[in-house]
Amino acid sequence: MLDIDEIICDICAFADPFTEQKTRKLKNSTQIELIRNGRKITYEIAPDLGRFTAKHRERSFSGIASLIASDEFANLHRFAQTQLRSFQDKSKIPPIPTEIDFEGQRIALNNLSAELCNTNVNTRLILIDGPAGVGKTYYIERLVQGQAEKMMKGQVSPLVLHVSSRGRRLSNLRDVLAATTQDYAAEFGARHVPILVRHGLLVAAIDGFDELVDADGYEDSWSALREFVGDVKERGTIILAARDTFVEEQELLARINSASNVVALSMAHIRTITPSAAKDWLLQNSKWKPAEVNSETTDYILIENSYALRPFFLRILWDAGKWERVLDIGPRTFLVNHFIEREAKLIAKQIEGLTPEIITPALISLFQEVALEMTSREVDTVEMEHLTFLARYCFEGTLNEGSIRKLMHKAGSFALLEQSNQPGHRRFSHSEIMQYFLGGALVSALAAKTVPSVLRRAVIGAEHAEVFFEVFVNDEDKAKKAAQFLSSAISSEISMDRLHNNGGTILTLAFSAGLLERLDYLEVVDASMAGGAPEGEVSSSNFARLDVCGADFSHIEFTDVAINTLVVDDTTRFGSSLPKITQLEIRSDGIAKIERDPSQISQFIASHSIASSNADYLHSALIKLLERVARRAARFFYLREHGDDDEYALLLKDPNWQVVKSVLIQHKRIDVVTRKSMHGRPAPLLRIKNPKDLLDWSIPETIAIFNDLIGIKGARVAIAR
Repeated sequence: MLDIDEIICDICAFADPFTEQKTRKLKNSTQIELIRNGRKITYEIAPDLGRFTAKHRERSFSGIASLIASDEFANLHRFAQTQLRSFQDKSKIPPIPTEIDFEGQRIALNNLSAELCNTNVNTRLILIDGPAGVGKTYYIERLVQGQAEKMMKGQVSPLVLHVSSRGRRLSNLRDVLAATTQDYAAEFGARHVPILVRHGLLVAAIDGFDELVDADGYEDSWSALREFVGDVKERGTIILAARDTFVEEQELLARINSASNVVALSMAHIRTITPSAAKDWLLQNSKWKPAEVNSETTDYILIENSYALRPFFLRILWDAGKWERVLDIGPRTFLVNHFIEREAKLIAKQIEGLTPEIITPALISLFQEVALEMTSREVDTVEMEHLTFLARYCFEGTLNEGSIRKLMHKAGSFALLEQSNQPGHRRFSHSEIMQYFLGGALVSALAAKTVPSVLRRAVIGAEHAEVFFEVFVNDEDKAKKAAQFLSSAISSEISMDRLHNNGGTILTLAFSAGLLERLDYLEVVDASMAGGAPEGEVSSSNFARLDVCGADFSHIEFTDVAINTLVVDDTTRFGSSLPKITQLEIRSDGIAKIERDPSQISQFIASHSIASSNADYLHSALIKLLERVARRAARFFYLREHGDDDEYALLLKDPNWQVVKSVLIQHKRIDVVTRKSMHGRPAPLLRIKNPKDLLDWSIPETIAIFNDLIGIKGARVAIAR
């Protein structure tokens, strides 16, 4: 039971600033007088008797929780109404049926919602994690909506306060809490949130904690979290949402526990929706015909753990109704092209004399400028005034003055930008769409031999690299020029800003895509070669964390390279040259296991080494090219083949590609589709069937393809390392 002094303190915390609070001890109770919202209110409290009575009006409460939740204090009923209004404009589609691994059991989201009421003597921290883009924000929003609906039905259940960084690093959690409560015009502020959490009235859900930390260290963010946990004291529930790679369970507890406060940690791992569940979900929509849902295209796109199974992409598919337009390189590119094509056509209809082909480049430039602006300022919104200014800037020279004014008026309703909780602001419909345009802006600027200021100020990590890879392969010639300039810029820089760390992340990505032949003198916090098959040298470099899931690591020569955490999976392949590795993060079926034992690390590497492979296969340039294409195809729906167009993938420029392609066609492992691209040129698209099977040398059909390739005369011979 709470003591009387703590109860008095919690009630007085809601008094208007710079006003006096008076307390008076009575025989069996205590009277509290304070100013709240400009009027004097008086309460008589007797906790031992369970009486909390308003003396200024006829009303009583069963306890401190019901008192501070009432309309004179936090007014949580009104706050729940505001939360529900924020969901009114969102698409009314059925919830996506994802399951969560929670404390050894697989449960539905509704069951996790019930856990929010399951309190104990300790502060409870629920860590919701999962791969980048799996839908952590989506499921927190569902929790917010579900809990608000319960309150409106009169059920006793805590509301969820969705605390989002809005692009800022988390150095002062109170600032973020203040912004969140102000967005909803709540009748409580940042200083009240720990009180409401402590009394089981609110659950604070801190979304994207891993994205809020500074690349130079976690200490400011951990300190902010420890302080918040300390304010909550010994009761209440806090949710942290983060990607499943950002910290280990024991490290998290060690960082937030203190001598005066012990936290009980529960782990909730979001699992990707299964392909069969996704099909059933799509069939609830009358737009999707059973023949379309049960087609071979569906089986290819909605494969296990595919990006297409993530909530954002599924919600876009819900409105698409068919696969006709999902024929492009990468899911994000499909989404971006889809919306830009649609927007360009609408603008062309409204402005006489213009075609979508003329409008498209300016529209892309506009979104790239918006992404740069948001990232540079560490926010996820742009003011309407600035958006209209950028529209004028990007369309000058394309439109006349009258048309520009029309466009500026329309800027607030552009596709890919949606209304924010902040009045007069717009934001991208998904963080990965913003990152996609950010990647395009960085490539364009670097290719033009300028270093954007955002690389010196913001934090670029592996989650950005996953999106940037798709941007790189869409225009590899430009990306190669950008990487070469960035490499020279970093080598001549002596500044202490973030350029070296951010540049190292981008250069590592470029190296994995085959755009650079060597990396030297890098200090990288978080980078990715996932899905790549790089060839070249890496020397005198240190990586805090490097993701090589799905990568062929065997053709790299390492010299004086140290990697603290190397993220691997069953398809990672090693060669004879290895860096110094402190620990492995082994990923399997969406679960990560940390391995620090040197003997176990050596055993894993040996079992995934090319040393035990068939020598004939190792020396075949055709097989090596096939594997590189297969790793690329495993990440994207289609590979684009443009013929003589300079923009087509560098990987498919290899002199041996047509030979490999012919063998894949013979084995019916490749489909060729021709469609008109966004710019009007024919764009043959290639779909490799079951690309991951081509990386498994134990599958008979894969061996048959290899043997056919070895039997072909005249192919270039690979150089064995």
